Amino acid sequence: MQGLNVTVDIYEQAEAADDTVGGSVRADALRYAAIPARIANDRVSADMRAQGEELRRTVRIILWPDTPVNVRAEDIVIPQNGAWAGQRLRVTGLQRSSVLPGEPRSHIQLTAVHADWADREE
Repeated sequence: MQGLNVTVDIYEQAEAADDTVGGSVRADALRYAAIPARIANDRVSADMRAQGEELRRTVRIILWPDTPVNVRAEDIVIPQNGAWAGQRLRVTGLQRSSVLPGEPRSHIQLTAVHADWADREE
């Protein structure tokens, strides 16, 4: 896990109409900024690798301490620094700490995948 000096912004996925192409464009709305976090790659189990399963690259994100944020599945997390700086990570699951909120060890653990979209420019 990277240290506590990683900060992330959390966006709500949204779309806006784009009349020039007759579709929609991404118009994500910032929900929370500069949340302290720890991030690590999630390991694929040896059993899945032995079976030849192709799984998405997932990461674990721990928001530390248990900040008063209301993160939802499908939200986008964008790290501001560290190895994942600027990457879009889509939340697929979350779990709150079993430690009482307000305790020093309380946290929120997110599971996220690298977000892919068709019109990405690199």
